[in-house]
Amino acid sequence: MDARQLVVTSSGRLLSVNEGSSDGIWEVQYDLRGRRIVGQPRLVVPGAVSVSASDDGSLLYAEGSASRRPRELVWVDRTGKVISTTGPAYPGLGDVSLSPDGHKVAFSVAADRQYDVWVRDLVRGVDTRITFSTTDEYGPNWLGPDRLSYVAQVRTSGMHSILRSVNADGSGADREL
Repeated sequence: MDARQLVVTSSGRLLSVNEGSSDGIWEVQYDLRGRRIVGQPRLVVPGAVSVSASDDGSLLYAEGSASRRPRELVWVDRTGKVISTTGPAYPGLGDVSLSPDGHKVAFSVAADRQYDVWVRDLVRGVDTRITFSTTDEYGPNWLGPDRLSYVAQVRTSGMHSILRSVNADGSGADREL
């Protein structure tokens, strides 16, 4: 089993997105104080490719295969019941990250032959593309209520990654961290 993403929730659950023979989101109890796994992992959502958790225990995840086919975001409650989907499907949608207030979600999309970072306002139902360069940009994470970090793949004499930050509404210039 190959874990591509790990999330520790405030309620003490360790979530991992795995690919291979056991695709999907796996969950196991996690002792926050002792920083150790307690119990046996269980498959929560088969076939999911990215996950983020809210403080109330709800999960927002991207479903689909690890390809550039269109995927959508799905909300599930603590019991695993699907609450709803949110917004349109995008090719290769992944790297889901809920904002600290739970009103926005950042994600990456495989648009125009490369990955770019987008933000969905969950209250207004509006999507905003945040990055526009000719390199792959992915892995958004919230630095606060209005700022994101992301990884930019730079193709020079070789390939290397740079961590950058940008305003979550797309305004202003991004900067290297």
